[in-house]
Amino acid sequence: MSFSVLDVPVMAEVLYERWRPGLVVGCFSTGLFTASALYGLPVACAGTDRVLERLTPYQNGDRVPAVLAEAVLSGVGSVASDELDELVGALGFTMQPQILPRLRPVAERYLGRRFGVGTRHWFRRKRLTSLGLPGDSEAAGVSAA
Repeated sequence: MSFSVLDVPVMAEVLYERWRPGLVVGCFSTGLFTASALYGLPVACAGTDRVLERLTPYQNGDRVPAVLAEAVLSGVGSVASDELDELVGALGFTMQPQILPRLRPVAERYLGRRFGVGTRHWFRRKRLTSLGLPGDSEAAGVSAA
């Protein structure tokens, strides 16, 4: 097996077409979706949990594509296609509760069913606690002290 890192700027699509890499690895780039859906290339997510941990503010618009890449492409915490709307709704509400209060029931439903080992790093526990959502510290039996 060989491993190549391209250190010159080139459009991902050109790379996929000309090189036909055996695997495309990234943390959440739209290039992962392009490689998979349009070029039929195998993809893998790596480091998404670390990106989400460091992504500030919580409302950062990169949070949704990062979570979606991991949810759809990685197999870790995989989300069925019929649950993607609820996942995006839950993220939207936790990111912008003042603007999207209508999504609270969606967030409650999704987190009540899916919050766990494979998905907990998608949502900050402190945020869930402040919003009184499933998965918060009290609901998980974690002492706030």
